[in-house]
Amino acid sequence: MKSKKLAGALAALLAATSMAGCSGSGEGDAGTAAVIYGGSNYVRIVDEELNNALIAGKKTTDMDASIESYKKAFVKESELAPYLPIYGNHLFNIFKKGVNVTTGPVCNWSQALADASIDGGDTLVVGMAQELAGLFSPLYAISSYDQYVVNMVYQSLLAYDANSELYGQAAVEVPEAAEDGKSVTFKLREGLKFSDGSDLTAEDVKFTFTLAADPEYIGGRLDGTFDFIEGWDDYQEGEAEEVSGIVVDDDHTITFKLAEPDIDAVTTIGSLGILSSEQFPYSKGAMGEYKDNNSATLGSNAYKVHNYDKSSGASLVKNENYAGEGEFSIPKVVIKTVAASTELASLQNGDVNYFPELIEPGIIAPATKDDKLAYDYYFRAAEGYVGFNCADGPTADPAVRQALSYATDRQGFVDAFYDMSKAAEDAQNVGLGYVPTAFWSPVAVGMGDATTGTAEIEGAVKYDFDIEKAKQVLEEAGWVEGSDGIREKDGQKLTIKFLASEGNAVLDMLIPMIMDSWGQIGVDLQQSTVDFNTLIDTVGIDSVDTTSWSCFFMATSFTGLSNTSMNDLLGYTEFNLSE
Repeated sequence: MKSKKLAGALAALLAATSMAGCSGSGEGDAGTAAVIYGGSNYVRIVDEELNNALIAGKKTTDMDASIESYKKAFVKESELAPYLPIYGNHLFNIFKKGVNVTTGPVCNWSQALADASIDGGDTLVVGMAQELAGLFSPLYAISSYDQYVVNMVYQSLLAYDANSELYGQAAVEVPEAAEDGKSVTFKLREGLKFSDGSDLTAEDVKFTFTLAADPEYIGGRLDGTFDFIEGWDDYQEGEAEEVSGIVVDDDHTITFKLAEPDIDAVTTIGSLGILSSEQFPYSKGAMGEYKDNNSATLGSNAYKVHNYDKSSGASLVKNENYAGEGEFSIPKVVIKTVAASTELASLQNGDVNYFPELIEPGIIAPATKDDKLAYDYYFRAAEGYVGFNCADGPTADPAVRQALSYATDRQGFVDAFYDMSKAAEDAQNVGLGYVPTAFWSPVAVGMGDATTGTAEIEGAVKYDFDIEKAKQVLEEAGWVEGSDGIREKDGQKLTIKFLASEGNAVLDMLIPMIMDSWGQIGVDLQQSTVDFNTLIDTVGIDSVDTTSWSCFFMATSFTGLSNTSMNDLLGYTEFNLSE
């Protein structure tokens, strides 16, 4: 069993979730479940039934069996309510006429630059409402904003195009796993080079995955993502000097041997951006600048970072050594931070010429009537959601999470926030927002329709707005209203600490709504506002802070069509009972 990073944050979480007794070696007392967290499980949810359903859905080569297991996870996750999906939506790209970038449900704008162009210009100036954090490494990028830069600078073996079709990026084609599901071989394109002119070979692919398995690594690709690869644990936790299941056959061929079948082994392996093995020194357990200098990029994709400043953004220029596919006719891309509520003005006055992935009708509607601007839109493979702290405070009680979910008028929010009545007539017909039935990818194979509400999975809890139901759930769980109107149980007040990110139009409307409806059921709602990167740091899996927040708002994008991304989002774990 892996014991990686059980100290600090994980030890605190184990204690908070009644899993105390696990030692630093990852072995518990007799009969005690030891748990390893993986992915980006912000809410610290731990449930063996949910975990087993996630594992069963992942560790198979039978797609039908996988989907049936994920349906069980879907139902259990809805019952436990660690996350409450608030909205799903279309995304609008607003741009000056003459800018041409086409994106789709899975492919974001930075992956679509191969076919983009600007009439009479050489620079695409992209506006962003949030600051870049400068984590431009495929291993460490957390926010979607930093990931835009990663997608422009680094090639992965595989990627999705604007039609949500998987294609070979650094790889020649999309391979198939062996019939027994125990290996997959990728053939690399010949002639690929990093931006410094050095060759990209299979050794660099092996090196990238070796970094992800390093004992010192803590980042966006945590335990559980790749541990189906043979020898992963031996390198991560043992004395092995390499990951035995990663075999370089020749300069352009690499085989991954799998310790166990994995339904999405091909796409999971194929999604990781490839790093250069020669950029910085490395030895096992000492990642050095690969860990500490994430803003220094060296990739093989069409662009390279020219300049980065946290306050102003990043500029990227074409990689003269790029040898992949696509014309990439735009020589320079600038990503700049734009103050909230100034997006439209920035487009109209020429400060930016492209503002991607907008969801606010207050910006979109007037833009659709501006004859100097153009727009397109597409269904968004993402959800905005409230995540509940399942490890500490009142929200550690599932009944509280369920009650808060019933007491949130999500349809009322969507109807108000996504009101397009003031947009141009053709844009009014876009179903801009909808209420997801559960926290799951709306494009996942076999599950997307249930997420968007066009199909049903028996047993899933929908949490339609119902104040009386919310009160009933709290009463039955022992949360009694006090003389001040605030409920309490065993001396603990029902105080909900809502961690919000600043400059967020969604929260400007959502917070007043839930302050009213949650107040009706006896909740004392206390809001704290922080910048987005602080929010990530506070609720992230490597944070030891489990007491300063009860819930938060965030949006998550799904970058593939599989269900296994939910293993990371819901907290892919492994339970091992000691003898």
